[in-house]
Amino acid sequence: MSDSDGVKDDRTKWVAVALAIVTIIVLVCLGYALQSSLNNWNESQQNSRQIKYETERYIRERCVGLDVINGIKCITDAKQSATNHERDESDLYAQRQMVVWAFIMAVTALISIPLSVAGVFFVWNSLHLTRRATKAAIDANTNTLLAIDQEQTNAQRQLRAYIHVDEARISYIGGIDIEAVLKVRNFGNTPAKKVIVWYEGTVTDRKDAGFSYSFNGDYGPIEVAPPNRPYQLKLF
Repeated sequence: MSDSDGVKDDRTKWVAVALAIVTIIVLVCLGYALQSSLNNWNESQQNSRQIKYETERYIRERCVGLDVINGIKCITDAKQSATNHERDESDLYAQRQMVVWAFIMAVTALISIPLSVAGVFFVWNSLHLTRRATKAAIDANTNTLLAIDQEQTNAQRQLRAYIHVDEARISYIGGIDIEAVLKVRNFGNTPAKKVIVWYEGTVTDRKDAGFSYSFNGDYGPIEVAPPNRPYQLKLF
């Protein structure tokens, strides 16, 4: 692994840790907000019950025993006062709930920024890993093709014919007649077809400095087959 890959892995770990911390903070804030909302609801219900109880007690103590007209007026005023108190209590509960939800929205808005940044980072990191995996796959495919090509080259080299001159000999066979013999050998694994041998030479006599005989020509085409056995050519 290269140094850059190690740095990127460390960045990914730190981003994951940061996201975990942010998630915990979000859960704590949401838990606090929900608990506050529940407390507001319980307090509102308790205040409503208290208003109802106080109204009933007021009617028993103040309105009972009055004449009909004053009694009706007393009860009506008591209920109207209770309704006003309940309306005020409902407004207070709504305001408290608005504060709670405003807090939740503010936390959500603040948290969405690092979450968006982390999301962009992970998308970028995923694209980088995908690009690196694609490059690795391309490199592996290229190496495979090179290996196949090398195997084909090796197979062709192993199967081709390798021609080598094993022996060249010139000798007198009587009088002034000269015989030139050439032996070639195929060291390969396949026959060598349409082989043409070009030759050129000069015959001299160490005893007769004035004697010189030059010759040249070609021989073939011939087929030199394996295995390792010389093929004799009589040039002349």
